[in-house]
This record gives sequence, C-alpha cells and structure tokens, in this order.
Amino acid sequence: GAVVVSALPVGVFAVRPLRRAAGPTARVAVGCGALAAGLAALALLPAPSGWWAAAALAVCGIGFGLVDPVSGGMAESAGADPVRAAARTVAARHAGLVLGLVIIAPSLATDLDAGAERAVIAGADTMLDARLPVRDKIGVAQAVADLVERTPRGQMPDVSQAFVDAEVAGADADRASAELVRRLEDVLTRSFRRVFLVAASLALLAAAPAIVAAATVARGASVAAPPSPARRGIG
Repeated sequence: GAVVVSALPVGVFAVRPLRRAAGPTARVAVGCGALAAGLAALALLPAPSGWWAAAALAVCGIGFGLVDPVSGGMAESAGADPVRAAARTVAARHAGLVLGLVIIAPSLATDLDAGAERAVIAGADTMLDARLPVRDKIGVAQAVADLVERTPRGQMPDVSQAFVDAEVAGADADRASAELVRRLEDVLTRSFRRVFLVAASLALLAAAPAIVAAATVARGASVAAPPSPARRGIG
C-alpha cells in the first residue's frame, strides 16, 4: 500500500535531474508519452498486483514531472506579470481537470455498474464450481450478491464476510473463499480498464498542441535572448 501511494511522487522527484538535460519540447514529448504509457499500463494490469501498479504510477510521475514545469514556463513567457502568469497556469490546469472529468466520469460510472454485475456473476460461477454442498453454495452465492450490492462502488467486498453470513466454514470453504477473492479481484480490476485507456488517449492527444506550444516558446526565448559577450566583442 505505501509503495503504491508513494510511487507517483517518487517518479516526479526522480526525473528532476533530466529537466536540465533536455529542452522544453523534448520534455513535453517524453512527458506526455510517459503519462500515456503509465496510464495504459494501469489499464492492462495482467493481475491485481501492487508492484505493477506502483511501477505504472512511477512512470506517470515521471511524465508529470517532465511536463508540469514546462507548462508553467509557457504561461510565464506569455506575459511579464508573474501574478497573471500564475493565474493563467492555475486556470489551464483546472480547465484540463474539468475536461477530463466531463469525458471520463460517464464512462467510469457505467463501467463500475457493469463491473458490479460481472462480479455477482463471477461469484455465482465460482460457487457453482466449489466443492461444497448445494445448500452452502446457494447461501454463499446469495450472500456474495448482497455483499457486492452493499459495498461502495470501486471497492473490493469482504468475501470472508459472505461465508460468515451464510454460516459456511471448513477447509473446502477456505479454498472456495480464496478462489472467489481471486475472481472478484480480477473482475473489479478490469472494470477500470476503459477509463485508464481513455485517460492515456487524452495524454497522447494533448502531446501535439503541447509540443507546438513548447517549441514556439523556445524559439521566442532564443530570439529575445541577448547576444553573448563573445559575439558583441566580434561585432
């Protein structure tokens, strides 16, 4: 848990030395690509794995660490007033956040509802294959359906509670519980796949205008820069 939570900021700080080694255009291109790659990796989780998620979030952090300083620099170069530049940067970030929510939120709501339905079906299917008496299978399957209904969307239900509610115990029940957890985790993990792919697509779509803007700012800065002392001496 702590590794997953800290992966994103670790990626942001780890990439700081590279900011001086590359120009703004290259940083924007690589940063948007890294963001898209990290989000796509989250969408394509092969199995519920904290290490895989941590690695993907670290890549997202690298991308954000490369792009974010460039976006702030572009806002500052557009106007001399630092207060207006800061306001412009904040407004741009909030506009991007709102746009992302408008695009992603409907898909997320739909996918979570569909994921809950698939979780119930997967739970019933797993219990049909379990080595338990038919009466116990029916009781646990019904308890799982009720548990999924009560659990907040996007959270993993406590499968062991379903066996407690159905009053089913023993070695076979423990094996069935472990298999049920695996199936439900697999279903719920894949419920977020489309949302992460949409977010990765947005990162790629933002790359083109961001690269053009960064290149324009870089050219303007090079033109406005005063000549070096050596060149003034030669003149």
